[in-house]
Amino acid sequence: MDLLALGYVVVLLRGAFLGAVFREEGFTVEVDRNGRNAMVAGAIARDATDEEIAKFRETGGGGADDGNLSEAQAQLSALEGQHRALAEEVGALGVTKGLLAREIEDLGSAKTTLADEVLAQEQKKTALTAEVAELEKAKKAAAKAAK
Repeated sequence: MDLLALGYVVVLLRGAFLGAVFREEGFTVEVDRNGRNAMVAGAIARDATDEEIAKFRETGGGGADDGNLSEAQAQLSALEGQHRALAEEVGALGVTKGLLAREIEDLGSAKTTLADEVLAQEQKKTALTAEVAELEKAKKAAAKAAK
């Protein structure tokens, strides 16, 4: 619906969906010419009286929907509260993420250090194994010489 072409005020004769929102019987709405013609021809709405149009214009287009407006405002307020709570939670999770990232870095450093220590121990083991082999040879040679 082109907002520039609005100009016809109609009153719903029964509940109907206007866009994705269900509106009750008696709801006053401003529509374009095609919308007005379709709604009146389908017996969904009737043309508003001069008094209804004046009230509609006076209330800024709220018309018979004042209850829905306060309900929508309450929902908006609740959603804003949820938004604030979620924003705080996102902030807290960002801090936690930073702490965990630092911990991962620290663990990566510890892993590197441990890998270096394991390599050094492997080298010592290799050296000791070679030394044990030399001692075994020396022991066998000493045993042979003693015979």
